This record gives sequence, C-alpha cells and structure tokens, in this order.
Amino acid sequence: FFATTAPRGVAATQVEHLREAHRCEVVGWSARLADRAGLAEDLDAAQGYDVLLTELKAAAVDIGVERALARGAEIVFVDNRAVVVEGSTDLDTALGEVIDLARRRGALRGTDL
Repeated sequence: FFATTAPRGVAATQVEHLREAHRCEVVGWSARLADRAGLAEDLDAAQGYDVLLTELKAAAVDIGVERALARGAEIVFVDNRAVVVEGSTDLDTALGEVIDLARRRGALRGTDL
C-alpha cells in the first residue's frame, strides 16, 4: 500500500513508477496522507498489503504506522527525488522555471520572495 501527499494524478503516476521501475505489487494507494481521517479510511478499506510504503509525514507515523503494525505489515519510508516528467528540460532548468513562476505570482499578490 502506497501513501502520499501528491495530488491524485501524480500519485497514480508514482504508483505506475513503483510497479514498472521497482516491480512493486501495489494493491492500494492513498493520496490523502495530509488528511488523517481520509488516510485512516483508505488504510482501513485496503485489503491484504504486506508493506506500507509512505512519505515520512506526521500522519504517516500516527495513523499509517499504527494501522500497518496492527495488520502485521512492514513500514518503508520513501525517499522522493524530483524528476522532469514532461518535455525535455533538465531538472535544474525546470526548478528554475518553477522558482521564477513563484516569484512572479508573489509579485502579483504584493509579496516578494
């Protein structure tokens, strides 16, 4: 079972990456790691997972770990690394573009980064 704070579309891409690149059998996933009640619902509804693969967040510890251990599952904390998934831009350029966009949006709101 995979738990993340990423938006659903990104989470689905992450699940496919886990399946293809790491040969994980992902039996369920939740993009509600930032929503304790939602994460609890998703974990309680999940069937037959042996490992909880999760980002290291507070809810992962107080909700996810508790439920995984109660099921006898192992817990593995993921190490996310940024990658470019659209276009041919390298990561440094893509991150620079995101920073520039954040600065422009901040200036429009009257806040300066």
